[in-house]
Amino acid sequence: MIKSIFFTLAIVYSSTILAKVSPAVVAIGIVSLSPEDISLSTTKNSLSDDNVLMCFDTPDQKRKCSSLPGSKFVEVITNDSVTDVSSEKEIHTFRYIMNKSDNTDAVYGIAVIYSSKQKVDYKMTLNTYPSELSILLDDKKMNFNLCTSVEGVHVYAPQYKNSMHIYLSLGYEVSPTCSNDVYQ
Repeated sequence: MIKSIFFTLAIVYSSTILAKVSPAVVAIGIVSLSPEDISLSTTKNSLSDDNVLMCFDTPDQKRKCSSLPGSKFVEVITNDSVTDVSSEKEIHTFRYIMNKSDNTDAVYGIAVIYSSKQKVDYKMTLNTYPSELSILLDDKKMNFNLCTSVEGVHVYAPQYKNSMHIYLSLGYEVSPTCSNDVYQ
């Protein structure tokens, strides 16, 4: 009897610790736009039961965010220029065929992938570097940043940088906007 009580307490206590340390069940990704489609690179191997919240910086300094069902994305050949900096997990690349009305002048953006059963609300911070996205996912706040290094784009969760940090190598130089803490 005492063993079962200790076992139950151990399970409850460890679940409580994990809930405080682990992020909500989400994944991050880097979104690349072209006139024809949206490419999403992430560590998730399936988006079928998820939604994808994508936010972009547009040239007119207005943020454009939209949420799409993950079932609308099709897995394609993986983008070799994207790496998972935090855990070196395999990267999967998905493609979404855009409607003409979806067209935007943005090039790269942040993607947050969450369960279609979860409630999400978000707020974007304009004109800051790194660009910031705050979301409330089932009433739990999470922050995500997008910034550039000399030759690439970083998307990461500052509070979970050791487990949520993806990098896209551009292959050409850009003005760096990342702070030094991104590289630690």
